[in-house]
Amino acid sequence: MLENPYDGMRLIPYGRVSQLHEDSESDADQFDKMAAFAERHNVTLVGKYEPDLDMSGTEFSKRKVRKYISAVADGEADGILVMRLSRWGRNDTENRVYEKELSSAGGILVSVMESEDPNTRAGRLRRKMAYLLDSEESETRGDYWRDTHEKRRANGRPHNGSARFGYMRCPECIVVEETLKNGSVHRRYAKCKACKGILVVDPARGPYAAEFMKRWVNGEGASALALEMYERGVRSLAGKKMGVSQWFAALDSGFIAGLLRGRTLPLKHPLYKKRYPSNRPEHYDRWQKGEHAALVSLELWEAYKRKRRSQSPEKASRSDKGKYSVSGLLWCASNDKSGGPCGGKYKAGTTYSDSTRTEKVKMFNCRHALDAPKTCAGAQVRLTSVESAVLQWLEEQRTGETAALAEEAATEVRDTAEARLKELRPRLEKAQAKLDNLLDLKLEGEIDGATYERKQKELVAQRDMYAAQIADAEDRHRSASTPHMEAIGNLVDRWHDPKMKVSVKQASLRSVIREIRIHRTPRGYPSRIEIVPSWPHQPAESQEA
Repeated sequence: MLENPYDGMRLIPYGRVSQLHEDSESDADQFDKMAAFAERHNVTLVGKYEPDLDMSGTEFSKRKVRKYISAVADGEADGILVMRLSRWGRNDTENRVYEKELSSAGGILVSVMESEDPNTRAGRLRRKMAYLLDSEESETRGDYWRDTHEKRRANGRPHNGSARFGYMRCPECIVVEETLKNGSVHRRYAKCKACKGILVVDPARGPYAAEFMKRWVNGEGASALALEMYERGVRSLAGKKMGVSQWFAALDSGFIAGLLRGRTLPLKHPLYKKRYPSNRPEHYDRWQKGEHAALVSLELWEAYKRKRRSQSPEKASRSDKGKYSVSGLLWCASNDKSGGPCGGKYKAGTTYSDSTRTEKVKMFNCRHALDAPKTCAGAQVRLTSVESAVLQWLEEQRTGETAALAEEAATEVRDTAEARLKELRPRLEKAQAKLDNLLDLKLEGEIDGATYERKQKELVAQRDMYAAQIADAEDRHRSASTPHMEAIGNLVDRWHDPKMKVSVKQASLRSVIREIRIHRTPRGYPSRIEIVPSWPHQPAESQEA
């Protein structure tokens, strides 16, 4: 009789179910087979069976795996039981990393279908092969979906047919329900002859989206507009209240301008940890015309992009009101506990100036150093120190030397934009010439109608992409301006005027300062204050508080 390597073990059952794949076992089927395995091998299943539904196997961060590894480390179980190794994950590297973490916690990963003892050489080899095959299958599926999404974009459609804010499926569209082999119900839209799968304007949201964009571009506050839209009954696609950030997220996509967006290359940001700085329009370089109807003109869209770009990154959702002149401008440039840049927003507070606790002063600190769990050591800075540094910086901007440096940086941006325009304009002309030639070929009968339509869609998408990139370069060229020195001088002269409202000072500062970065320094030294202007610039030495 073969030895049972799992005899007497306590294992936590873990399942991952894809409800959209017919070949995927249902959560009930997976648990039944795990229960039968446990009975055959004298294994006790511990903990509540809570499978991850529709979670990608290519990454582990959002799934329950780490929770179960912690339970093993705490002595609650001897390992984790899965139906197949592919349910553990489909990323060869992370599969091994997390299995190693489980092993370090004193646990073992057991598979019903690949039940060889992983402590033997044959078992380890089988497991490595299974991981590689699952990873390859995942990459193949990913390539398929990327190709599908690119094909939809080439046809002027978003990557999927789901509703967008301001748009919906047409009333003639029919939802078809399919019961898959694993018992789950898959809902999809049947092919519709009326709309051909192109989203139509949603009368309950579309006009309000266009109104919000127009009024905001014309100078009305985003917070006030969001509140007004809520009071008028406008809700998100999920039926919830929309704050400022939700409104900008909907508008930043450019969908209501009749456009589709994309990226050709991954972007990185020197301060924030995200792969992309944000989903703001300036962080996308692929724009093409979609088949859906536009709610706003391209002129309004370009004006919206210019105003969004003039704002500090990642700060569009902040309140239009603040108690202090620098409210909303301070951001943490220190490293967090993981060693990476923090990028947290600063909060205002009050503390005592000395040990006598007689005089209170206004202080700012990183929110990640104040909130639980604390992930950043923070760098406190006084309001008076920041305002003093800002005033000194403003006074320096009035000098001819500073203005010359700003103009030099702006010139560099304009030159780069001009070089890009020289590169793109011939491409646009060539794409248009190909379109004209294609039409001639059709009229002369050298190509059939189907070939013409297919090639025409490809060339139109290419032409529109170049046109959008040219518009973006022209926008960068226009926006590369230097600050108005007279306006800065007026702000400096009125800085100590008691009649100058905080809101006016805030608006004036935000027009010339993109952000104020606070750097942590060794104990005993004041925090370092770095002021980043709103115009193109060469990084300057920061000041100490």
